[in-house]
Amino acid sequence: MPEDKPIKKPEKKEFDEVESFIGESPTVTIKGRQYKVRRLGIADIFKLGRILAVGAAGMGKEIGKMELNPGMLAGLLIVSFPYAENQCIEFIASIIDVKV
Repeated sequence: MPEDKPIKKPEKKEFDEVESFIGESPTVTIKGRQYKVRRLGIADIFKLGRILAVGAAGMGKEIGKMELNPGMLAGLLIVSFPYAENQCIEFIASIIDVKV
């Protein structure tokens, strides 16, 4: 039976090469401190979808029956904050790599 090899984590150098290919990650300044914003991955899209679904349910609507466009999604995201406060804070914190 072949021996399982541990999964090798990419080195920082490999990330630097990718970043130079796709451009630098944006930064955001909060209270005078700069945070590097990481790019969203597939898991982040699902987290965002759950936040939007909670917001839609809080409004008494089904996302499947809504006509979605960029303006509607932005509004739905804002309306979702009171209904999914913890998920929103955790999502934003993970993007700028801070612990809550």
